[in-house]
Amino acid sequence: MPPNVPLDSLSLDDVGRALELRSFRLPFAKALEARFEADTSAARARMLVRQNHIGLLVYNLFMVGDFLLVPDIMTISVFLHLAVMTPLMMLVNAVVSREPPPWLRESILAFGIVAGVESILALTLLSHSPLRSSEHLSGVLVILFATMVQRIRFPYVVVACLVSLLLYTVALIPFASQDLPRIAVADAVFGGVVLFSLTGCYTLESELRTSYLLALRDRLRNAELEAISRRDALTGTGNRRALDMLAADLAARALRRRAGDEAPRATAVLLFDIDFFKSFNDANGHLAGDSCLKRVAALVGADVRLGAARVFRFGGEEFLVVLEDTGLTEAIRVGERIRRDVETTAIPRCAMLGAYGGVITLSAGAAAGTLGETVSLADLIADADTALYAAKSEGRNRVRPAPVVEGASAAA
Repeated sequence: MPPNVPLDSLSLDDVGRALELRSFRLPFAKALEARFEADTSAARARMLVRQNHIGLLVYNLFMVGDFLLVPDIMTISVFLHLAVMTPLMMLVNAVVSREPPPWLRESILAFGIVAGVESILALTLLSHSPLRSSEHLSGVLVILFATMVQRIRFPYVVVACLVSLLLYTVALIPFASQDLPRIAVADAVFGGVVLFSLTGCYTLESELRTSYLLALRDRLRNAELEAISRRDALTGTGNRRALDMLAADLAARALRRRAGDEAPRATAVLLFDIDFFKSFNDANGHLAGDSCLKRVAALVGADVRLGAARVFRFGGEEFLVVLEDTGLTEAIRVGERIRRDVETTAIPRCAMLGAYGGVITLSAGAAAGTLGETVSLADLIADADTALYAAKSEGRNRVRPAPVVEGASAAA
């Protein structure tokens, strides 16, 4: 299986640069090539296995031609077809079906093509039939199968075709003394087939890769629009839509864990409120208020950027942090760190605010529990909201926990 590359690790610029190079370059940059293989290898493996079965059937039907052209070595022909090439192609199919690395997949396909051409040429050289010089013509079908049907990746098929052409030329040398013009024309025709087939193979692969890039560009654009729709425009944190999506995802994962008898995992939430923000906004103006919100959001995000944490703008001046696999004690520790960092950053308020002056501070409520049939993320948020109210009542600029009730939320 080719290594996967996350979609969000690629950018529209990466795809744009690759599209600009489509006119002459086939392979993509490393990350994009890995993504291309991850997206296409499974379907390509299934297609190759089907095509190889068809190709093997047609190849074995060549025995009818062998019976007409080289009947003196029919036993050898049957042995090559059924005892050598058929097991070899079945082995190729077995390897391809397991989705090996691209270099291995394409290499064994190219080897199979060379082996097919070589088997045909071997019969031509071993026979003493007067019609044996026509036996080699079926090699053209093998080349067409490799380039037009299998569409082996271009660098590999070039090697396979050139080796086949070399073998073909060498195999016809013994016939040159008998009928040089005919052999020269046959060699030229085979070379022309190789050239035209490679040209077609290059064009088909280029078009395939261009189509993939266009589709990938659409996916990235859609992903970008989806990400924008889940972000708060001012602070860049998640919005309520993103929170609803996370709540549904957490509930689904909790259900899967229960179905798989996995150990339950705690989820914690922290609900922050900027102390006296309305007074700050009124005294300093909405632009200053917006700047304050962005700075606080950046500080909260910086403090929880590690681990499975999500930050959301929950209200006008409220921020919600969801901490997966986190208990109440750890959540309070994180909340205190955020509260302390905001206070020590010393975002000034306004002297006009009197007792409310000084620097921006946060109050927070923390809650934690195991999500399940009786506890939802909404319940934990309600618990944290109750704890936030307690923090404000006690004087603000502090973190207060909600009581933990086993099997249910405190709010319930």
